[in-house]
Amino acid sequence: MHSKLVPIRAAISAILLLFACFAHGEQRLATVYLKNGDRLTGDWLASDDKVVHFAFQEKNIEIDLDKISTIRFPSDLNLVPDAQAEKHFRNAKALLELGLREQAKRQFEAAIEEFPKYADAHYNLGLVQKEDGAIDEALASFGRVAKIAPRTYNLAAEIKKTADNYLASEAFRKAADAYLLLFDHYPTHSEAEHAGYTAGFILTERLQETAEALKILQEATRRFPESDDLAKAKCLIGVLQSRVGQPQIAVEELTTFIQENPDSEWIDDVYLARGSAYQQLRMNKEALDDFSMAIAITTDPRLIPILQKKREECAWTIYTVSDDLPSNDIQAIAVNGNDLWVGTPKGLARVDISLGTWQIRTESGIEQINRLNPNVPTNVRALAVYSPTIKMPNPIEEDEDSPSVIEEVDKKTEVWIGTLNQGVVRYNPAEGLSVNYNTLNGLPHNQIFDIEIGTHDVWVATFSGVARYSRSDDEWMVYDRTADGLPADNIVALAVTPVTVWAGTSDAGIAIFDLVYDPLWRSSNLRGMVPEVGGNSIAGFDVSDESVFFTWYSKEEKENGYGKVDFKGLEGTGMPVAQTDLVPVEDIYIAVGQRDAMLPSPPLWIATNDAVYIKSASGWDSIGYPAEQIGDRVTVNCIELGNETAWIGTSNGLAKIDTNAVGIR
Repeated sequence: MHSKLVPIRAAISAILLLFACFAHGEQRLATVYLKNGDRLTGDWLASDDKVVHFAFQEKNIEIDLDKISTIRFPSDLNLVPDAQAEKHFRNAKALLELGLREQAKRQFEAAIEEFPKYADAHYNLGLVQKEDGAIDEALASFGRVAKIAPRTYNLAAEIKKTADNYLASEAFRKAADAYLLLFDHYPTHSEAEHAGYTAGFILTERLQETAEALKILQEATRRFPESDDLAKAKCLIGVLQSRVGQPQIAVEELTTFIQENPDSEWIDDVYLARGSAYQQLRMNKEALDDFSMAIAITTDPRLIPILQKKREECAWTIYTVSDDLPSNDIQAIAVNGNDLWVGTPKGLARVDISLGTWQIRTESGIEQINRLNPNVPTNVRALAVYSPTIKMPNPIEEDEDSPSVIEEVDKKTEVWIGTLNQGVVRYNPAEGLSVNYNTLNGLPHNQIFDIEIGTHDVWVATFSGVARYSRSDDEWMVYDRTADGLPADNIVALAVTPVTVWAGTSDAGIAIFDLVYDPLWRSSNLRGMVPEVGGNSIAGFDVSDESVFFTWYSKEEKENGYGKVDFKGLEGTGMPVAQTDLVPVEDIYIAVGQRDAMLPSPPLWIATNDAVYIKSASGWDSIGYPAEQIGDRVTVNCIELGNETAWIGTSNGLAKIDTNAVGIR
């Protein structure tokens, strides 16, 4: 308890009655404030209508009542105000009796400034503030009383009423703070349970205060496990644990809840929460099952679109620097069997993706490539893998029908790496050896934008034309606008077919090189090939069957799209894809899937900054980026298709789509 304040003479008889119980030598601590400003603290002994007897500094002393202004009987000396604070408090009370409310408030405030733990001053100031209609200020004063001396002043009912009023007027932060005062400082009050749960719900649903909400709801469920709000609280706890990076704990607790409460009214929300936690753990199959279950059992139509979007997100996995990639900005991708090669502004990474695993492979050869210039990271913009298939005798021939040879990828596999600052690197992973080509030994420019590998040659796109490396001659040849008729030297994309090579420029359309009959470059009219084309800026190519696919854009018309043309560039179709003022139109890349015997044409993938579009036999479909995993604003740099997987390089990480997860092929 705090202390009891006793006025002199007017209540002396009450004092004598109060201390009649201190018989047989029992003593009580007392603080006496003298009219001269002194303060004495000692053990109360006795009193009559003239003097007070108490022990002070091991001496028994007597003080005339006429010299005393106030007597307090504290339970904690740390809460006993000094004489100056006591004087301000007495002055405030006197001013109130005279009706001078503003002056009284200033005296209460002066007492508090002198002694901040003065509970009586805080309480009386709060009363005046409440009477004046200053509810926020009054609650703040009562809150300080609750923290200093909750047993002296039971303000729980007053705080509860104020909190309810705040909630009704949708002042959610104030309501939560008021409920928490009651919950924290009056834990045995009948409204403490309601206050704790309500504060937790407001913090979660209205204020998005994740860490604070989790702490409050966990404490509320611990103290009041029989509450009607327990199910909702446990569901929200699972959601909050996922948000604060505790998905494994969330899965465990929500699984227990599902087992113990299969018929709960919150069961659909619990499946949603557990599915979200599974997503964080990259357990996409389990997440997909939970979202599908929630869709099947929910009766809340507002949950359906949320669950459908979450189910769609199960197709995605995002890899970043936390997965040991050199950078979150993914500029180039190449897939070769169990190897995934990733190019970033901070170097190259090789990932083992066998059987769905993710394991960064460390090797000295890659470290050397990433340190071509010790002062500047190797900025990788293009990747291509050359894997010759070598036929070797089969050592096991059981009968005549057995194949006489086996196919094996040997040590001749090469990775060609195009950089934006160091030219081209030719790397043999098996031997760990690399060769750096630059302007000193054959290239026209050290800034590389694309690399494509043909049967006998390697083709390189630079900002000074096209470079062609001959394997048989071990020599470079350069084609440019001045000498060879290219429409421009700013080559940003290439495509190689059995009969032609295609070069795309950043603003002058396409040039086609005939590999068979007439080894010359000819400029191609995009609108002549594909009438729907609206711009001469090329973003990317891909090749499938007997067709070349390309993406184009026009900044002036704020439009982009794709085209499909035969190998020689004579006939084609296409269409615009997106038109927007918000998304840069030049970020559009294309990839063509493998032909399926059941499909009339292979699936077509187009990645843009707002979504990934997929065209199959049934028409166009799209899948949005998972904002919670990759962020709201995404810049796309490239796309590559693997086995039942699409890899998309973005500015916010390497995005992987499991095409089976949402039925995309």
